[in-house]
Amino acid sequence: MGGHWHVWFLAALVVAVSIAATPATAAATQATTDGATATQAANDTTIVTTDPDGTVSVQRWETVTVAVRVNATNVSGYQSALSYDPSVLQVKTLTGTEDFAEPVATVDNANGSVVFNQIRSGETTDAALVELSVQVIGTAGQRGDLSVRTQETRFSDATGATFDPDGSNGVTIAVKPGENRTDGTGRPDQSGLGVGGPAALLGALATVGWLVLRNRRQT
Repeated sequence: MGGHWHVWFLAALVVAVSIAATPATAAATQATTDGATATQAANDTTIVTTDPDGTVSVQRWETVTVAVRVNATNVSGYQSALSYDPSVLQVKTLTGTEDFAEPVATVDNANGSVVFNQIRSGETTDAALVELSVQVIGTAGQRGDLSVRTQETRFSDATGATFDPDGSNGVTIAVKPGENRTDGTGRPDQSGLGVGGPAALLGALATVGWLVLRNRRQT
């Protein structure tokens, strides 16, 4: 028994070293996993896009629904702005989506600008921020860009930390030649007679008719 003491000693030493090394190995594995997650988050690219994007062709006076989206994680709030050519496009309304309620917005159709923002409870991923109803008022052949102002766009997570997008893609709306519709002067959502055109014309005719009838009775 005494002659084998060194064998038992070596066996105990190997077991002790193995037990001591196990937590260190687990810690190293966890550190590697955390590092990969952090690197992946750091490499994410945040792009704000419109849907549709590219170029779409639309008849004059028609209305197009354009959604603004972002491919990002942990989004609980945003602020953004769009620019457009007011001689071709007019923003009529902004509505909420399945991810965010109707935004707080300021629309300036005279200068072609809309600024909007909203928050939500909890975070979401790859969110639809807002839907815009855009009316085409340009004449055939004109093109108008609806562009996201990246420098004025920012997002926040549930802790209040903010992050900026890396870029954006917008949409170009081309006005198609008229089909059974006139390209004459007019106003959005109205006939060529302008606001209240038909009603105003009928009122004017009724007034003229009444004046003629009154003059005949007097003579």
